[in-house]
Amino acid sequence: MFPTNSSNSNKFNISALDFDTIKQSLINFLSGQSEFTDFSFSGSGLQAILNLLSYNTSYLAFYLSMVSNEMFLDSASRRENVVSLAKEIGYTPVSSKSAQATINIIITPPVSPTPPAFLTLPGGTIFNSMVSGVNYFFVTTQAITVPIISGVYTFNNLIINEGIYYTYRYTVSSSNPVKYIIPNSNIDNNTLIVSVQESSESALLTTFSLSTDLTTLNSTSNVYWLQEDNNFQYEAYFGDGILGTQLQDGNIVFLNYIACNADAPNGANIFTISGDIGGYSNIVITTVNAAAGGAQRETIDQIRFSAPKNYQAQNRCVTVNDYATIIEREYPNVDSVSVWGGETNIPPQYGTVFLSLKPVSGYTITNATKQSIITNILSPRNIVSIIPTIVDPDYIYLLVNSIVKYNAQNTNNSSSIIQGLVVTTIQNFAEEYVGHFNDIFRYSLLTKLIDVSEPSITNDLTTITMKKKITPVSPNNYTIAFSNAGVPGTLTSSTFVDSTDITYSSGQLYYLDDDGNGNIRTYKYIGAIKTYTKLNTGTINYTTGQINLNNFDPSSVTNSDGTLDVIVQPLINDIIPFQNNIIVIDDSDITVNMVVNSPLGS
Repeated sequence: MFPTNSSNSNKFNISALDFDTIKQSLINFLSGQSEFTDFSFSGSGLQAILNLLSYNTSYLAFYLSMVSNEMFLDSASRRENVVSLAKEIGYTPVSSKSAQATINIIITPPVSPTPPAFLTLPGGTIFNSMVSGVNYFFVTTQAITVPIISGVYTFNNLIINEGIYYTYRYTVSSSNPVKYIIPNSNIDNNTLIVSVQESSESALLTTFSLSTDLTTLNSTSNVYWLQEDNNFQYEAYFGDGILGTQLQDGNIVFLNYIACNADAPNGANIFTISGDIGGYSNIVITTVNAAAGGAQRETIDQIRFSAPKNYQAQNRCVTVNDYATIIEREYPNVDSVSVWGGETNIPPQYGTVFLSLKPVSGYTITNATKQSIITNILSPRNIVSIIPTIVDPDYIYLLVNSIVKYNAQNTNNSSSIIQGLVVTTIQNFAEEYVGHFNDIFRYSLLTKLIDVSEPSITNDLTTITMKKKITPVSPNNYTIAFSNAGVPGTLTSSTFVDSTDITYSSGQLYYLDDDGNGNIRTYKYIGAIKTYTKLNTGTINYTTGQINLNNFDPSSVTNSDGTLDVIVQPLINDIIPFQNNIIVIDDSDITVNMVVNSPLGS
């Protein structure tokens, strides 16, 4: 035991772990001992010993701190430790994901000789596409057979995956056991097919499935499990004869999978094929959906975030959080997810759970993708009595109009440069604070950020209006939900043509407004005079922000994307999304005007 001393100067500071503080604590302690009274520790031989003790203590403190950190999922920093800790709660890190595209293929065979009634497109058929000057291979994952109709073979909505097919095999031997490692770090686990051949003499081949529920297993269940091994590779392992079939000596394990390039091929939209299909070379390929969904393997931070949520979900969909967790894990092309029960829907739909997905690229996902998510991801985990329904996000676009005052004497920047800085501030705000489900638009935060965009800015006057887009297709009733209260008398729209107006003349443009009492009207200008052509186009509920257009039938719209903008000023500048609402600020909807302060700064 160290001697005690009444003076605090020679007590050890056990909470300090850095070299200098440890060394000073040792000097303070020794200085308080009678043997070292009036002893100078600088330049002495004891200096080397003190350095050694301090370095050793500091090293051990750092080492023990790192070891203790690596024992917990929240603080571990080495991937192998994070993966191991996640495994303890039943979580396997998500692998790279192969980009998927949807194409149509039309093959026209010659009339003679008579073509067969059916044509098969083999699994593993290779297609080519180029992205940013790099060639990528896409393959079919299964064989598809179609009949000849009207002299052509048509493969509609064919899904192809980016990557190259590989097959790896192991022979089971209890005397020389091996790990069933998949020797590619960029495998897409969703494409993995595990099968076991009885022996080299027997052609009997059994397909094994990935185990997702221990409660359904017995000694004859043909299942396997996956875990991440070193070097980002995955290992398949099998049952022990109690939970799952136990492999026997002489069995041959086949691992068939696609190795992909993650997100690099996303956006590929022109596909070709080398050679022929079934001996026919007259092939026309059209793209239905460009390649999307390719994603990098989970990072350490993503594993740390997802593993506990996956454990809570227990691989079943019961709560709304379960649905969101499983979607985020299984569908890589999702940027944001919103889930709500049918009892809170407007109108209520009991026995239904609603999901809305914002994709990583684009605004909506295709109907085919929605059905695939429901069938392959949700249905196996869903409560039987609940029907999952996927709806598109409902985007609320905000128009930002900012008048910015600045003091020209306090800056060397021109008005246009300051204007550009403010625009960039608004764009960065849109990127960071809105654009996802449940992101609330905070008006005060935006104006605060605008004011500090450049030191010479004195203040800003920023106004916000809400915009919705509809695509008129025929006489129809449209419901537009802003989900936020609006100011009476502020409804406007982009221009459209209404040839049903009996006074219509070529080139005449029409608009929408409201009368302040909840009625929506259609009008046009005759010269400078605002002339109403319909007084009952629809209604607006100023409290809920819901708009109903009745039998609305514009002949055409002037927006280049074929949509009509409906615009309302919000009653409160903070905009709150509801359920599948996403608030968006597009670059084209940002307007900034600069005003130089008067000499009095007004």
